[in-house]
Amino acid sequence: MRKHLRYTEPKRSPIGEYLQRTYDLKENRADARLLGLAIAQSGVMKHKPLIPLAVVEMVTEIYGRSALATSVRNHGAIMLDGLLKSLLGEEMAIAIERDEARFDSGYWENVAWGQEFWFRNSPLRLLHSLHLPREEANLGMVAFAESPAKLMADRFTVMKPGRYLSRFFSDKMEERTLKKWADKVAAAGIPLSPLQFVEHDDAPGWVRVYNEGCESCMKGHEEVEVYAHRKSVLRLAYQMKGTEIVTRAIVREDTEPKQYIRAYPNTTSIENQKLHTAMVSALEAAGYEHGNLKGVLLDSIEYEGDSDGYVCPYLDSGNRGSYVYLTVVRVEGREYLRVGNSGMDGQQQNGYVSEEDMQTCEDCNDTIDEDDSCYIPSCERTVCESCRDNNYTNAIGRRGDEDWHCNDDCIYCEGNGNNYVEQYANDNGVYQCEVSGDWCEEGDMVATSRGMVEASRAVELDVDDSDGNSWAAESDTVTTHDGRVIHENDAVMRTVYFHKDDEVQNDQTPVVAAQQVA
Repeated sequence: MRKHLRYTEPKRSPIGEYLQRTYDLKENRADARLLGLAIAQSGVMKHKPLIPLAVVEMVTEIYGRSALATSVRNHGAIMLDGLLKSLLGEEMAIAIERDEARFDSGYWENVAWGQEFWFRNSPLRLLHSLHLPREEANLGMVAFAESPAKLMADRFTVMKPGRYLSRFFSDKMEERTLKKWADKVAAAGIPLSPLQFVEHDDAPGWVRVYNEGCESCMKGHEEVEVYAHRKSVLRLAYQMKGTEIVTRAIVREDTEPKQYIRAYPNTTSIENQKLHTAMVSALEAAGYEHGNLKGVLLDSIEYEGDSDGYVCPYLDSGNRGSYVYLTVVRVEGREYLRVGNSGMDGQQQNGYVSEEDMQTCEDCNDTIDEDDSCYIPSCERTVCESCRDNNYTNAIGRRGDEDWHCNDDCIYCEGNGNNYVEQYANDNGVYQCEVSGDWCEEGDMVATSRGMVEASRAVELDVDDSDGNSWAAESDTVTTHDGRVIHENDAVMRTVYFHKDDEVQNDQTPVVAAQQVA
């Protein structure tokens, strides 16, 4: 776009009387510094080599010190407006103000990224007059002026949002962020109804929307009725395209901010991707954030044919997806199913959950499915998988058998990377070094008077110690006068006298020194 900008000095300066004034930089140093930062951040210097000081003064006078002092980040776009309008001349300023009035009146709709900082502070925001086209044939596209001449002529080019962002703002964001913004604009082109809701206690309404709406594993299943009851905090949001229900999402109203659990349809096709994005955008615009069902109560309806079973649809995990389990609770004298992170597995597609095969973890007391329980034979306890992984170690024990044992009963051998039950470590050829305390394989150790020691921490003796060991811990050895390495317990020290005038080096043994003197 830089090639389209050509500065021609107007016959009459658009800044008028401000050219005749002077600006006291010393007195207004703080304002000048903020203005300089704003000009640098706006990128306007890329388009014009020089910024007249009178333009800076004009922006200062128009918008006031309070606006400048508040935040450069917040007011950079305001300053940019004044700078560009002054630099580009009166005709361009009129065109820009014409299009701003279209936004203000609602005639034009802004793009999804219209309020993002990287766009607000770009000169292209004004030079392009980027907006969503009004023509039905161009829904899901963006329209912009490709040059100042076209802007003044009120002529706009229609383009796919992804292509526009790639062409002008690819340096401002990652590819996935660019795609997210492009998808939002494309989704906005689908003519959908505003969000509609089935209320918290309307069980037939929930069943109807699931049966008539978009595809999912629960379409046609009446088990979704358990979401609706007197104490429910859930509503079912949906949108329509003509007379067809094309999106849906469970929302909860008891959190701050409010939450949606999962938006449908799934993103299995380009069309579904657009509908999914449109639903998420509508939910976020309505103040909902991605959440989960933690703590939500479902109605307790006994499943026919199983006295321990309860009617239950497949539960969506939502954000932080471990909350898909159910426990039976009583609230105000009535039985409900509460969603949490332990209990009966709520991600079954058979339409029910059952307590028949449930067990209690003996470590954390959570209720778990029998298939998810773990028996620890060494201590005769039944625990959940989480407690097993945190409190127990899979270790080699008696006769080389591998099983789960209490963490405190196990050791680790760095040499081979295996865990062992300490009681049976020696039987499996693993010993604790008497010097370092580390556990090592027998082949990496030597026998000393202390016991087993890592070979790297021991020294081979020139004379076996009194116990018959050929090795000793390095700190347990001494060197004799003739250079032999022996165990310190087998060493005897002898005293040799010298004349005070004898020349003897400190590092000589007594016998060698005596021979030298002689």
